[in-house]
Amino acid sequence: MNSHVATKRGRHNASLLLCLRRHLLSYVIMRFNDLVTGVSPNDLMTAQPNDQKTRSAELTVSEAEMRRSTKLEVVLFDMDGVIIDSEPLWTEAERQLLARRMLEYSPQLKTAMMGRDAKEAVGLLINHYNLSEGVDEIIAERNQLIAELFKEHLQPVPNVLELLRSVRDSRIKTGLASSSPKQLVELAVNKLGIIGLFDLVLSGDQVARGKPAPDIYLAAAGKLGVGPDNCLVIEDAPLGVAAAKAAGMCCLAISTSANESELTAADRVVRGFGEVDLQLLQDLVQHRTQRSQSTQRNRRPCGWG
Repeated sequence: MNSHVATKRGRHNASLLLCLRRHLLSYVIMRFNDLVTGVSPNDLMTAQPNDQKTRSAELTVSEAEMRRSTKLEVVLFDMDGVIIDSEPLWTEAERQLLARRMLEYSPQLKTAMMGRDAKEAVGLLINHYNLSEGVDEIIAERNQLIAELFKEHLQPVPNVLELLRSVRDSRIKTGLASSSPKQLVELAVNKLGIIGLFDLVLSGDQVARGKPAPDIYLAAAGKLGVGPDNCLVIEDAPLGVAAAKAAGMCCLAISTSANESELTAADRVVRGFGEVDLQLLQDLVQHRTQRSQSTQRNRRPCGWG
């Protein structure tokens, strides 16, 4: 009889010990959740379905960090076709260059050359027309022609300077990242009197590879001390859009030089800067990051976290 009672007591004690262990484990888990998310167990019990604390509690540490880091910190502008209305001037310069050789300008070359650095663009021109001169010689002549046209006819793209000043007034950094040679970039910004509106100016001859390689945009972000996720690029050329996306940056395309159908790789395409304000730029960066977070969550295998 005594042996039977002892056995029952032993089983009862073991059951109590197991129960205590379970309660202790639950408490540790809840406290850990409290430390990670900043939400206490009581908050979770009383929160409504749409309560911000509940939504925060559902985030992992990495997702919360990504959300905090998605602030727009830098807007990077291409120059030709974005800051300055120069594409018709480039066409005229190349028409004059070819006319000197009794050749007719081919509009089909415009899209292929647009957005490339000087050496690549002139290389296409030489190959297409089988010109006898070397790349450097043609570049010098082309630059001389476009410089004269800049001095006489250069104008900003409508409404872009208003956007640029709005970005600056919001203490968001700005950069100019152009495929054009340094001397032409300096000529353009000085003529328009806008050099003071940029924290950084980079030209195509200051990086190893031209667009569509991401070099110029990655270099700009590095010099400004921000990551690609915090940058937004404004482009007008398909190759420029490709460079921005290759750099891992959000991209707004303006169809001043190319058709909208050629710019679909951008996060958003607009017809002009009259459709753009600072809020749109901030929303594009935030929504792009949220889509990225959603994609990462959907790719997690079963049992993650």
